[in-house]
Amino acid sequence: MERPEPPDFPRSRAILLGTSTYAHLPAIPAALNSLRAMERLLTGPLCGWPADRVTVFADLRGPGELTAPLRLVRDTSDVLFFYYVGHGQPTLDEDLCMGLVDTAVEAEERKLTGLSMSTLRETLGYSQARVKVVVLDCCFSGIATEKQQSASGQ
Repeated sequence: MERPEPPDFPRSRAILLGTSTYAHLPAIPAALNSLRAMERLLTGPLCGWPADRVTVFADLRGPGELTAPLRLVRDTSDVLFFYYVGHGQPTLDEDLCMGLVDTAVEAEERKLTGLSMSTLRETLGYSQARVKVVVLDCCFSGIATEKQQSASGQ
């Protein structure tokens, strides 16, 4: 079996997004621990990512604060690694909503107040990355594996 090509780190990016405190949902204090553990794993000797290629976003309030992490997707041309930890909730149209601090409890408002899988998938489509990896550490993450939710749309 051939070994996969190692990342070209100057053209790669890891985006780590985690929410531990919520205005309308129960807090998940362990989410910040997981976020920091993932950062240590990626930048440690096992994975070897340079710290300046791993960007951590913790406790973003709402969709308006997603601009910075989602912009990083576009400037990645080799390996793009996206990690989310926090509350995951289904929306009315069976999409996955990744919770942010101000994400609503009501299903009909979740897509407007969190990060939907459909938005993430669309943003990933703008990336020219050779490899795209998404790790979802949340409830209802299986929704993202449904046919209409897959990264390839297949």
